[in-house]
Amino acid sequence: MLIGSPGTALAAYGPPTPTPPVAIPGGYYCIVTSQTAGPAGKATGPLSFQRLVVRLGVSKGTFPVQVQITVTEPYGQNGNCQGAPDIGNGGRHGFLAFAGVGILVQVGGLAYRGKFLKPLILRLTSKLITSSTVIVVWHVNRFVKAPHAVVHRGSATVAAVANSDFAVLNPVGKPHSPATTSALYLATGSSLPGLGVRAPARPHAPGARGA
Repeated sequence: MLIGSPGTALAAYGPPTPTPPVAIPGGYYCIVTSQTAGPAGKATGPLSFQRLVVRLGVSKGTFPVQVQITVTEPYGQNGNCQGAPDIGNGGRHGFLAFAGVGILVQVGGLAYRGKFLKPLILRLTSKLITSSTVIVVWHVNRFVKAPHAVVHRGSATVAAVANSDFAVLNPVGKPHSPATTSALYLATGSSLPGLGVRAPARPHAPGARGA
């Protein structure tokens, strides 16, 4: 089942936050959906983010056992869930982030370690995506350009080979929502915490099917 959340999650990394009410996985704070998938694979979406529509594909044979896949974003409908600093340029001069997607896979309540047997495919759709858009992924202690990302006007495809946090960047001068650009989270590194949490569904974002 699809579940969304404007609520709070505990960051997987970064400076400690003031006594969060519950511990939720994901480097980004807000849960969009949390679903199970097994050896048969799974297709999930469309998932509605503030400035993005996301579809997630899990190929057959990606996981030999049943897993829990949690998709998160770094901010909620009314800004960052924990009020953390923004991603800004994601370490790339002349760019600015307008969206982010986090992927966390768990087995038995613990984060899946290492690479997946096959990559998870994220298909991103947004009017803000152009041929100049860059997709970056958090690696060790900084954002790096996501390998094998394919970007076209209005859409992009990126592969997640392990638990990952992605950010979507545009060159400075492209249109950005102040609420969006000020609410993206700058990750600074630490280990992933435990169990996922379900939350009430929220309506489609602008540009999503049925909006």
